[in-house]
Amino acid sequence: MARRYGLVVGVLAALLATGLQWLAWEHISPSPWLFMYPAVFAAAWLGGLEAGLVTTAACALLAWYLFMPPRLSFALPELEDTLLLAMFTAMGVLVCLLFEQVRRAGSERDAARLEALAGQSLVGVYVIEGERFRYVNEALATMFGYASPAELIESAAVLDLVAPEDRVQVAENLRRRASGEADDVRYAFTGLTRDGRRIALESHGRSALEGGRRSVLGAVIDISGRRRAEAALAASEARYRLATQAAKEAIWERNIVDGTVQWNDAYRELFGRMPEDGESSAWWESRLHPEDRARVTESFAAALAGADAWYCDYRIMTPAGGYAWVKDRAVIVRDEDGRPLTAIGAKLDVTEHVLAERALTEARHDLERAQAMGHIGSWRLDTATNELRWSNELYRLFGIPQGRPLEFADFLAAVHPEDRDALAGAWDGALAGRPYDFEHRILVDGAVRWCRECAELERDAAGKVMSAFGTCQDITERKLALERLHQLTEAVGEMAGVRTLPELLAIVCRATRSIIGCDGATVVLRDEEQCHYVGEDAITPLWQGQRFLLAQRVSGRVMERGEPDIIEDTAGHPDVPEEAYGHTFVRALSIVPVGRPTASGALGCYWARPHRASPEELRLQRALADAAAIGLANLELIARLEKARLEAERYAQAKSAFLANMSHEIRTPLHGVLAFAQIGQRDSAREPRTEQMFRRILESGRMLLGIIDDVLDFSKIEAGKLDVESIAVQPRQVALESVELFRAQAEDKGLVLAARFADDLPAACLADPLRLRQILTNLLSNALKFTSRGEVTLTVARAGAMLSFRVADTGTGMSAEQLTQIFEPFRQGDSSTTRRYGGSGLGLTICRQLAALMGGEIRVESRPGEGSTFDLRLPLVEAPPDALPAAEPLPPAPGQRRLAGMKVLVAEDNTVNCLVLEDFLQGEGAAYEIVGDGRQAVARIAAGGHAEFDAILMDIQMPEMDGYEATRRILEIAPHLPIVGQTAHAMAEESAKCHAAGMVAHLAKPIELEHLVAALQQHALRRLKRA
Repeated sequence: MARRYGLVVGVLAALLATGLQWLAWEHISPSPWLFMYPAVFAAAWLGGLEAGLVTTAACALLAWYLFMPPRLSFALPELEDTLLLAMFTAMGVLVCLLFEQVRRAGSERDAARLEALAGQSLVGVYVIEGERFRYVNEALATMFGYASPAELIESAAVLDLVAPEDRVQVAENLRRRASGEADDVRYAFTGLTRDGRRIALESHGRSALEGGRRSVLGAVIDISGRRRAEAALAASEARYRLATQAAKEAIWERNIVDGTVQWNDAYRELFGRMPEDGESSAWWESRLHPEDRARVTESFAAALAGADAWYCDYRIMTPAGGYAWVKDRAVIVRDEDGRPLTAIGAKLDVTEHVLAERALTEARHDLERAQAMGHIGSWRLDTATNELRWSNELYRLFGIPQGRPLEFADFLAAVHPEDRDALAGAWDGALAGRPYDFEHRILVDGAVRWCRECAELERDAAGKVMSAFGTCQDITERKLALERLHQLTEAVGEMAGVRTLPELLAIVCRATRSIIGCDGATVVLRDEEQCHYVGEDAITPLWQGQRFLLAQRVSGRVMERGEPDIIEDTAGHPDVPEEAYGHTFVRALSIVPVGRPTASGALGCYWARPHRASPEELRLQRALADAAAIGLANLELIARLEKARLEAERYAQAKSAFLANMSHEIRTPLHGVLAFAQIGQRDSAREPRTEQMFRRILESGRMLLGIIDDVLDFSKIEAGKLDVESIAVQPRQVALESVELFRAQAEDKGLVLAARFADDLPAACLADPLRLRQILTNLLSNALKFTSRGEVTLTVARAGAMLSFRVADTGTGMSAEQLTQIFEPFRQGDSSTTRRYGGSGLGLTICRQLAALMGGEIRVESRPGEGSTFDLRLPLVEAPPDALPAAEPLPPAPGQRRLAGMKVLVAEDNTVNCLVLEDFLQGEGAAYEIVGDGRQAVARIAAGGHAEFDAILMDIQMPEMDGYEATRRILEIAPHLPIVGQTAHAMAEESAKCHAAGMVAHLAKPIELEHLVAALQQHALRRLKRA
């Protein structure tokens, strides 16, 4: 580069001198070198040796060609011109050499001074020739970790001090400077110190030409610290950019002098566009919310007047046309005289924060309102310091001034003394891990209030309790409500049990005073147009028992309107007559109607002081009034029920009397029919036709008797007066006896009648033998009645825990519709069944009900034309064989007189019955005497008959004196004389009456001979034996 520079300078100097010589030739022709010498001097001084020599040679050649004759030719000039040319050339070379020597002497002086300066510099200085250093200063040697510059120059090439990744770059920069392509180059690279440490460096250098050789001179600066500072600054700037971006900060700078403002990019997000730099602040002010504009501008003006900073929150218009909340703050920069020059600030979009803060404030306010409305506060306890923090509601609840510092001891001091131990136990349980939910009392200004405490304990990783958070709710009203509800429930329960009006009124008034807490309570009933004060409970008497017109009392108006009336203070009240209330303690009242929708009365509460009944008190009063209305209705219903019960009892008694009378009236003649039929059948044993007619009479009579018994049994079941026994019976024996009763009937119809028994049938079980026989005989009778061919079987077997008696036949069967009706009273298969087979239609109804009374059931299966199966199932309870009753005596042998030696007094007013009894007693060998009524019987015994007779057969219904009265009187005379009652009443009550009168037995008409003999043998023979 330097060589090219010298060549250019030399050529230009020669050309310039030649041109001037050419132009001034006419004036200087004798001296052709006038302009040539200055050109050589200038070129040698400015361009160096090479430039001077080029100028000398060029000027010589141009002068030879242009100015030496022959001109414009390189022909050899004359000797004089040749000498002048040679002298010019020699002088030019000498001048160039002289100037070069002078330059070098100055350069050496400068180099010495520069080297001395570089040695003291902290910047590394170097001179590079080729690939090695020719010179380095102390600073550069130290920078790279060498002891001296000489050690560095000897030990390391230039590129040895450059990191591998930067060597290509450094080598290219050295080449360009060394070649002259670039005079001044500045670049950064990473250097390597002697111990391999990497340092950041920056090189400044240029090329230099010395003695025809190119070298690179330069300086190296250690920029590691600057790099670190730049990195820190870049990181800080990046963080600031991120922070401002994240915080949506818009940075602005306002020139106070000219009012222009500069902004950053964040304004685009906030305002929707970037204001032009220098744009007036009026643009910003125009976007302020109208309600905030004056406040913001005034506060900014005030800051400019004397503050160092400005802070303001306000609303500003957004691109969408709405408003955003911003937090703006700025620093005021002032001149030496304190005049504001610039304001530099930042706007932060805090809309979300403001909205969140408002929502938080609203939520906090709502929470406080909710706590106040719900009477529930919150607390937090620091277990390490015992510091207790309360919400405002808790301060109010405990009656403590808000904000006062609290400790756990302050809370305990407010707890009711009787609850402190229990609370401590609950808290210890919470510390042990159990839930904390505890109700207790507190004392607030001497008054007792109820609280419910709940808490959750917060523990550290080791399980130690660090703090506790909980709630405390005022449940006083709930406790009072529960107590009132309990009292109300008890009062309603008492009302439900009363049977008289005074009892009800006393309970209502007493409960009203206790629950409402008033000084007096009354119950008023409406009687036509009057108020009748029927109940009262008060601190002093009011109007108990008095009557007033409806218009004269508040209670009357309440009953007429059907709506409550509350008077807070009766003094001077227009609706409260002075004459009615002036002489009483009443100063306030609350009266509600009793009965809805039409009020039949009123319930009043009275206070001796001005008082306005609260909604809760009014609700309780109305509840008590409703309970009183129900109580009054109950009393009315009880009265109606009692009346209905009495009527039902009278009806039942009339029904029983009617049935008893009908039974008596039917059984009395039937007794004669059956008795004479028995006698006729007995006496005509050798005349088959006659015997058969008597047998038919006997069967017909017994059928009629069965119908009568069905009617009586049905009426007993309906009345709930039929009782069943549970004694030991033999199921096999009962079944066989039942089958044998129908053996002859089956043979007459040509049917097979059989009894079958399971192998595991128990020998004895508990049942009612009478009712069991009644059911089986009814089922067998029906089976034989509806079967014309085939068979009827009775099968007895176990059925799980039940005992099954299955009566199956091959008769007509029944349809599905008939099966739904057969157990209904007075119903048979259809009307033709009644016409064809007869019967009352009560048999199966009674059977099912008897089975139910014994804990069992009757099932039925049937198909038309295939027969029917009735299955009686009773609970199987086995009984030991020794629990069976003694076996009945065997029938007497023909001609045996079982009552021989016995004398019986017969009291009977019916002639037919007398004839029957005469025949029975005479046939069994007993002596007898007959009287016509009870009075005659008493007279006969009083006349010495108590020693003459062994027993008395006493009819019940007789003229003059009935059998009961006669029995009682006879037993007064002869206490041990057995009296056997006989009556046409088959009701169980008759038997009980007989025994109650003192009779030893009871025989229902028509009397069976065997029953008569058994009764006399049991009681009269016992008397004979004692005698």
